[in-house]
Amino acid sequence: MFLGCEGLNDGLLNNSNQVGNTNGGTKPATPDMPALIATGGASDVGFSSVKLWGRLNTDTLISFFNVRWGVEYSTDKDAILSHSAQRKLCTTDLVGENADEFCVYLSGVGYGEQLYYNAYLLINNIKYIYGELDSVQMLVKLLAMPSDDSYGRVTGSGYYEIGTKVSITASAKDSGYFVGWNDSDSKELTRTITLNSNTSVTAIFKKKPYLRVQSNNTSYVMVTGSGYYDIGTEVTITATPKTEYANFISWNDGNTENPRTVIVNEDVTILLFLM
Repeated sequence: MFLGCEGLNDGLLNNSNQVGNTNGGTKPATPDMPALIATGGASDVGFSSVKLWGRLNTDTLISFFNVRWGVEYSTDKDAILSHSAQRKLCTTDLVGENADEFCVYLSGVGYGEQLYYNAYLLINNIKYIYGELDSVQMLVKLLAMPSDDSYGRVTGSGYYEIGTKVSITASAKDSGYFVGWNDSDSKELTRTITLNSNTSVTAIFKKKPYLRVQSNNTSYVMVTGSGYYDIGTEVTITATPKTEYANFISWNDGNTENPRTVIVNEDVTILLFLM
């Protein structure tokens, strides 16, 4: 029975048992040994995980007993070339449309690392045959976030290849305003950064001052002007009677103008008094 995907570490190999070429080639080690294994590729590449593939010559392998296969991998190319790298064996049968393919899933790989790998065959637990050397670049993570998501949001987070130029954008909510970035003097809402490693960027937002305009008798008068405003904004507030019996006296700060203009520099409540 052939074995397939998802496996466990097979540890370091004994180089004296190697059958394949030490340079990772797929040519047989002896003239009568056909090419049984080929390195496939990498898929589902992420921040610290990846799926690595291999292919088998199943027609030839049918004559062998006790055959297992897996993938050899390392961030050290020399470890692959000397076949002293980590191994992961597959543990499930080959099934599906591409029944000559198998895969292993790796996690905990370093972000942004160049991961070298090749597929290998293990026959009778002693003989190893290797596929060609290949490599894949692991991704780096960009975390772009607001200092307080009550007042703003940021776009651009994700996983990217090393060297990718990424645009990140800060957008203030009605209740907040954008101050700047934690890692830059830039005040631009949209900026471009080049990712050479895991990166975390914070857009700094602060709460806008809130102007609250109220009446001591909402049955007789309607007031307008409440809301969040940028610091220093001039706002016109108005009291509009709902009935002819509404008698305007003044605002709570003694001002008797209606409408009137106020400058918003902080949270403030202005109350209208009626008789």
